[in-house]
Amino acid sequence: MFLFLASTIACIQNSKVPAGALEYTVTATGVGPDTCHPGNTQGWTKNFTYDVTLNASSASLYADGEPFASGSISGCKLNYQTVVIDDAGRTGGDLKWQLTGAASMDTTSGGVCATDGNAFSGTETYAIISSDDPNIAVGCTYPTTVVGDFVTTTG
Repeated sequence: MFLFLASTIACIQNSKVPAGALEYTVTATGVGPDTCHPGNTQGWTKNFTYDVTLNASSASLYADGEPFASGSISGCKLNYQTVVIDDAGRTGGDLKWQLTGAASMDTTSGGVCATDGNAFSGTETYAIISSDDPNIAVGCTYPTTVVGDFVTTTG
C-alpha cells in the first residue's frame, strides 16, 4: 500500500499541469482533404487529455500532461497555437510543423458553451513549416476536428 501511495504522490508532484486546470478528454479526427494529399488524413483519429489553465484572457494548453499551446479566451471561444515543433529524425525526413486551433469550451460540466453536446469542440490545423521529406511540401495543411468532454478541475 505504501509503495502505491508513494508512486501516486511522485506522479502528482512531477505533473507539469498546474492545479486548477480544466481537464477534457478529446478526440482529434482528420477531416480531409488536406492541401497536399486529398483524403490522405481523412478519418485519422487520436485521443488526448487536454488540460487548460486560464489567467484572465490568457490560456495555456497541455496535451497528455505536456505543455502544448498557448492562446487566449473570450467568453466561450478559445484560440491557441503551438510553437513550431521540430520533428527531427522521422522516417522520410525531418519536418517542422505548427498547429493552430479554435474551440468553443465549457469551463464546467453541462455549461452553456457546449456545441453538439461537447464541452470542447473546435478545429485544429497542422501546417508544415519546413520539410526534408520529398512527399510533404512546405505549406501543406492538415485539418482536424477536436471534440471532447469536461472531466474535472485538477487539484
